[in-house]
Amino acid sequence: MKVTFLGGVNEYGRSCFHLQADRVSILIDCGIMKNAHVEHKRFPLLNREIVESLDVVFITHSHEDHTAALPLLCELGFKGSIYATSATLNQTIQVLTSLQNGKQGYSSITQQFRPLEPLPRQTWLQLAPNYQFDFQYGYSGHTLGSVWFLFRINGEQIFFSGDYSTESPILTTDQPIIEKPIEIAILDGAYGNETCSQQTYLEEIYHAIEHALTLKKKVLLHGPIYGKLQDLLMYFQNDRANFLTDTAISQEIRASFEAYMNNQSNVKKQALKQIDELANQLQTIPLTTWLHNDSFSIGLFTEHELLKELTAENADNLLILCTGPYLEKIVAIGDKQPFPQYVQKRYKVHPSVYELHEQIKYLKPKRIVFSHSPNKQITYLQEVFTAIGEDVVLAEVGDVLEMIVK
Repeated sequence: MKVTFLGGVNEYGRSCFHLQADRVSILIDCGIMKNAHVEHKRFPLLNREIVESLDVVFITHSHEDHTAALPLLCELGFKGSIYATSATLNQTIQVLTSLQNGKQGYSSITQQFRPLEPLPRQTWLQLAPNYQFDFQYGYSGHTLGSVWFLFRINGEQIFFSGDYSTESPILTTDQPIIEKPIEIAILDGAYGNETCSQQTYLEEIYHAIEHALTLKKKVLLHGPIYGKLQDLLMYFQNDRANFLTDTAISQEIRASFEAYMNNQSNVKKQALKQIDELANQLQTIPLTTWLHNDSFSIGLFTEHELLKELTAENADNLLILCTGPYLEKIVAIGDKQPFPQYVQKRYKVHPSVYELHEQIKYLKPKRIVFSHSPNKQITYLQEVFTAIGEDVVLAEVGDVLEMIVK
């Protein structure tokens, strides 16, 4: 059994892993590098030979760096099924729709989507007798519907965490059922050996908002349709209720509340009540209206809306808070005047080193590969875990990691 890293290691983006064994060929995730500066690094190292060999594709979650290269599979001839949770499939359709721009492959590939439900989580499963493997899946806590996968082939096991977090105030996180140590764990290492607490980061976000409001600036927070923005609204509700009376959201964010309510197995019980309260309390305003509306100084909008609507001309007296990677198109507005202040403030949706310790302690993997970050940062994780006896491999795109199946 072997895994080929087609993307997603020693880089932040285009996650794509090819798992192979005798009579088994599986793809896990198929994303793009959103801020790629050269075209050949935008897409995973897929080719027709790999794609035609595939039995099935599994998707951990809907974000572009895990899904937006799916139309390429169609172009290369993939005819099989693509499995993910219902929430992920619905969100992926939204992602691909926003990126389509007349390209072929979008509508065809969505016809191959298959929901994992009603298959139970944290249970060994077989999709069909002709597939020579079984697998488990469970919620990974990163965004609505996000999951990890554990595959078993001829008794040997390999774990893919996808993007992983235990810190969401809304989402549940599952653990796989482990009977023995697994052979390889491919884990989310996006934050390296970061140790700062979520509450510390939240206080920095609160301070930035409060400071901007004292200067009579409007504050815009952006993120994916599902995940960070809903979490932050929940924290506002718990820590800074006064923010909510001054907050407006986009229609896309409001619509997301219904999706959370429709996926209650993925939502903490107490959070369901709070989501319902937020849906009834918050005002919905289009981004272009909010920019010129004095009634609401705080606005939460999706990355898609921001990229489509924000210009230098309508961004005066505005602080934009970015809780993930900068959007390069927004940074580029800086060549013009007036330009909004664009500030990066961490909100954790990937694991800290403490979460990784707990995950590795539970999985007991024989070898570890950290993904989702350049190796310069992953080296710190390698040092931390090598010091306690773990075998950490620094992988590059194109590398193959093999296991001997007995």
